[in-house]
Amino acid sequence: MAIFLTAKLAGVEAAKLIRQGNSLQCSVCSSIIVTVPANWVEGKPLHGLQCPTDQKHFLVHLDNASAMKEMRARMRARENKPLQTLEIAHNRAEHMVEVYKDFQPLESVRVQLKYLLGLAKNEHADYSRLKDIIVGVYAAREFEAIDIEFAKMLYAVEEVVAELRRNANDGHVSSLI
Repeated sequence: MAIFLTAKLAGVEAAKLIRQGNSLQCSVCSSIIVTVPANWVEGKPLHGLQCPTDQKHFLVHLDNASAMKEMRARMRARENKPLQTLEIAHNRAEHMVEVYKDFQPLESVRVQLKYLLGLAKNEHADYSRLKDIIVGVYAAREFEAIDIEFAKMLYAVEEVVAELRRNANDGHVSSLI
């Protein structure tokens, strides 16, 4: 089959050419583009294409749309500033109280988020309770089944907490927020 240059080639077009048995050549370094997984064969899932020399030259993710949407959501959550992540989760918890009255896990999460917001806004400097934050556990055990979006927010909060713990151990807590 033919060899095509990757310049101005959309990811869908590149995948179609590969599936048809063609080869692609990196327009930057002239390397032959490889599949992900490297031992991909027709009939198996093709997850991506990349330049073997440098992914900055050419990289295409071909996973299904829902997996990509979830990955992008996680990336956005990581890009958010920690204070915004905490505020968004806290606001969502406050609104959920109207639906899930007297639900102890939600009340516990609300208390933990309020404490974390206090730290983030420098309303107090009690870092000793960071070790007791378990919003990620609640996300997995209680909220994934009833509200997956809220669970994802709590996972993002757990990442903020992990960073706060690392910085607290290093004496740089305020540098995170």
